[in-house]
Amino acid sequence: MERAADLAVRKTYVSAITKNKIEALGRPEIQVLKIAAGNPFEFKAKVAVMPQIMLPDWKEIAKEAGSKKQTEFKAEEKEISDAIKWLQKSRTKYVTVNRQAQTGDRVEIDFTAKKDGQIIEGD
Repeated sequence: MERAADLAVRKTYVSAITKNKIEALGRPEIQVLKIAAGNPFEFKAKVAVMPQIMLPDWKEIAKEAGSKKQTEFKAEEKEISDAIKWLQKSRTKYVTVNRQAQTGDRVEIDFTAKKDGQIIEGD
């Protein structure tokens, strides 16, 4: 009976989702409800389906956007200058040069600190 039930599920499940135009995703979860000789076979199938998506009318959205007044933004020269400086600083690439340090240079120093001839440990 178990084999017959498996065959019946395979045949009727595919037929049911096709007939009802169900866009099933993945494998169904099958639950046998009735299985007995001489009685109708019943099962329940649970399956994930594609969601229904209702998109708004894009023409209406475009019309609404076109009818709204555009807001004008003004920036002060200082704001523009500060933004440019920030961008320059954030994208700076450092290059090693072989000359004395000058104002504006980035300098890396490697040193050892000593007290009474003993090296001082720590950061």
